[in-house]
Amino acid sequence: MDNGRKWFIMTSPDPKLVELKLLEENIQREKDGMPTFQYFIPYQFLKHRVADSNPEDEAEDGRFFNPMNRADVSANNQLRTALKRYIFIRSSDRDLEALLGGRENHDCYRTLWFYRDKNRNKLTVSDDAMGSFIDACCDRRINFEVWPCTDHIGENAEVVLNTTPFKGYRARVLEMRQDRKGFSLTVGIYVLQGTMYLRLPSLRLEDVLYEPKNADPVVRENNRYRLIEDVQRQLFGVMSRRMEGGRSEKSRHKDASLLDSLYNYRYRTFSGDAMRRKFRALMLLCAVLRGDRFGTEELVVEVKKELDGIESRPKSKMSVSVRAFLQSALYIATRDTSYYKEAMEYFNAQKKLSEVQRELVEAMEKYEH
Repeated sequence: MDNGRKWFIMTSPDPKLVELKLLEENIQREKDGMPTFQYFIPYQFLKHRVADSNPEDEAEDGRFFNPMNRADVSANNQLRTALKRYIFIRSSDRDLEALLGGRENHDCYRTLWFYRDKNRNKLTVSDDAMGSFIDACCDRRINFEVWPCTDHIGENAEVVLNTTPFKGYRARVLEMRQDRKGFSLTVGIYVLQGTMYLRLPSLRLEDVLYEPKNADPVVRENNRYRLIEDVQRQLFGVMSRRMEGGRSEKSRHKDASLLDSLYNYRYRTFSGDAMRRKFRALMLLCAVLRGDRFGTEELVVEVKKELDGIESRPKSKMSVSVRAFLQSALYIATRDTSYYKEAMEYFNAQKKLSEVQRELVEAMEKYEH
């Protein structure tokens, strides 16, 4: 199934440039119907977090903010620094050698090298070990990529600004009121290491991100659900733009970068059956959109197992809905009409389709790959 693909450990003094080249390579390979490369670059994935005014801790955009948990920020930055020059690429040895050795690619990848042992053997990481490593990095990243949690926001709540020139700064909600357009917030932030205090009025809920301190298990589970919703929204957005056609190169490049980033989340684990199954289906759609033939094959097997798991247990309203979601993803990936028929039986029986269900039906009927 894996066609000899392994996670190769590689190094480069310029991981940002390598990521750009790999992204462009994947865009071209998708156009040509060739398998794309899966890659993970911790230095690019784990963003730099600022803990204090030490110049070495300065953010890449020159801003500072006070973290909610200084120890977590320090651990995040230490991990990021330790892994700065490492790049992990999942590929067959032959395909990767061809990429690096191709005459047209020689200049692009001249600073990308295999990491070797003392006997000059290329070092690789097992799929299970790499999956655990990426999952751990995702956990650390999600600690900072907090999600909107409007049912808990109130006065004195700590938030992170998601817009304005102060994006990334922590702030405190000073006032919250409701108007015709929803909720309007006034927040206050300390800048320049606490020497200046600013009030920002007339913000909307979408302008801030929020997660309570010491979030309890219920809140953490809600955040996992919001992660799935966000991945779903972004994937469906890419699929919709492809169905509309007429995309510019800039739009194609942006979507490809988004898909590669989202694909790193495929190793996320979920305790609940429904969330895990739905997320597997979303990662299958992500693999299809990336043009990742091998990844699609692997995830088709996983989603089929999840579907079998539903079939072996008593049906409930939730399981039937998730079943249709899995069948929709499998049809888009495989074009097996049996999945289409069974999914449509469920959708046609609904009095009113949700927005997600309408998008799934449209994708099954219109999306081609």
